[in-house]
Amino acid sequence: MITQEEAVNTADRAQPGQKSRQKRSEKRRKPAWTDRILWRLKRQPQTRPFTPNVPVTHFSLSLKSYISHMMYSISDHKPVTGTFDLELKPLMTVPLITMIPDGLCTMENDMLVSYSSTPNFHSSSWDWIGLYKVGMRHVNDYVSYVWARDNQISFSDNLNQVYMNISNIPETEDQFLLCYYSNNLNSVVGISKPFKIPLRFFLKEEEPLGEIQQVLSQDGSE
Repeated sequence: MITQEEAVNTADRAQPGQKSRQKRSEKRRKPAWTDRILWRLKRQPQTRPFTPNVPVTHFSLSLKSYISHMMYSISDHKPVTGTFDLELKPLMTVPLITMIPDGLCTMENDMLVSYSSTPNFHSSSWDWIGLYKVGMRHVNDYVSYVWARDNQISFSDNLNQVYMNISNIPETEDQFLLCYYSNNLNSVVGISKPFKIPLRFFLKEEEPLGEIQQVLSQDGSE
């Protein structure tokens, strides 16, 4: 017959293959998943009974580093961090919209934006074009935008032009991007190459509008 004291001593002993424990855990809990990083790639469905599954070709994920931070002593579960490389591949080789920032501004401090579309692209009256700083993280991080159809000034052979107001943008030498957002596809379908807005097109309070008009006129005559 095992007494209560003997049972406690037995529970404190190390299991075979383990080091002796100096102090028994009072929490008696199962290992948590908080100190693990689980990840997987979704596989494509089988097209035929004997066709093996292959990774999805639209993106690839690879683990670069996996580190356990043993210096944390708040809990008996040590946090871990991982670094992954995620490569997204385009679903189509030809973009539906090709953005062409002309870089020309009118006297009203508007920027002329040109873009072309593929024949199979179906636009919507809710489509819009956003102006972003390079490094944007969300589609709502625009510094200015325009409805694609509202401010349209020309339309021919799938080539469109719209004016975008940039008068409220502070003077900066940062680079910008133009993105076309499709309401039907609920996605960005066209991105321009990075470009800079010339500093002379930023309206300064100390400079009269007439002087800016004169500068633009001189630039146009050159």
